[in-house]
This record gives sequence, structure tokens and C-alpha cells, in this order.
Amino acid sequence: MDGARQELELEELEELEEKAMVHGNATLDPLQQARKRRQRLAVTAMSATRGKKRVKRTSELDECMARTNKADLDVEDPLEWWVRHASDYPILSKMAFDLFSCPAMSAECERVFSQAKKVITDERNRLSSDTVAAIECQKHLLRSGMLA
Repeated sequence: MDGARQELELEELEELEEKAMVHGNATLDPLQQARKRRQRLAVTAMSATRGKKRVKRTSELDECMARTNKADLDVEDPLEWWVRHASDYPILSKMAFDLFSCPAMSAECERVFSQAKKVITDERNRLSSDTVAAIECQKHLLRSGMLA
């Protein structure tokens, strides 16, 4: 909205307020009050931003792709790189952590799933997922020698 239009709308709202005066008390219906408040906020915001230059906003992806650092070309551990640059690219780093948390192969997941079916038998079919996870973790720790 340009400034002249906003001022016209503000004048219209003030006229409405004058028409709504009843015995010296200003009584605007809630819709008119909301419009007036919104209009005043818009005029205040417009006057506050006049004369200021606009800052071009770029996305994190654009910033990351525009990055020209030779050290970034020789990254051995991408997860470590994202940990170091998480403060520079908070949204992209979360996406990267989600991506890198997926296993490269599903063989281990399938093996664990097959082992879990031995825990959940017909007699033990009401075990909660937390209980099954605890049993599987304990079994892994016992087999690896980490738990005696």
C-alpha cells in the first residue's frame, strides 16, 4: 500500500469513529475496532520503513551453493562438516542430519528385524515396542561383551 492510500483509509476509519459516537462515548463494533487498529499499525510500519534500503533475502541453500571455499571440496566426513557449519545453515544442517542418519545399507536393519521376530512369539504378542527395544539392546550388549 502506498502512503496516500493508507492515509485515506485512516481518514475513513476516523469518520466511522465519529459516526459511532453516542452521547460522547466512542462505541465502534469489534470489526471496526480491528480495522482501525490494523490500519494504524500499517501506517506506523510504513512510516518506520520509509527511507530505509531493502535488504535482499536469500535462502540458506543459495548461500551454501554460492560458498566458494577450497577446503569444502576436500571434505572426508560430511556429517562432521555439517556439525561445524550448523550455526551457518541451521535449516540445511537439520536436513543433512536427517539424510545422513539413514543407513547406507538395509542389511543391519533387516537382521535386527529378523532377530526381533524371535522375541515376539505367539505367547508374547502383547509386548510393547519399548520392551522389545530394551530386550534387543540388552541382547546386543551381551553378545558384544559390553554387558557382563
